[in-house]
Amino acid sequence: MHGNGRAHVELAAHDVGTGTYSIMAQSAAAQLGLPVEACDVVMGEADLPLAPISGGSTW
Repeated sequence: MHGNGRAHVELAAHDVGTGTYSIMAQSAAAQLGLPVEACDVVMGEADLPLAPISGGSTW
């Protein structure tokens, strides 16, 4: 949380076009009681907290 009322969310996941940025912002906003527009999401950096991979079928 920043002093200006914005939240900064970081994780080492990636978005392959499935809307991960949007869902992470919505989840953070819901948990923090903020509007979605007040949540900034950063993903894809290896030094950020771990997250599950985006994957499809393993067949």
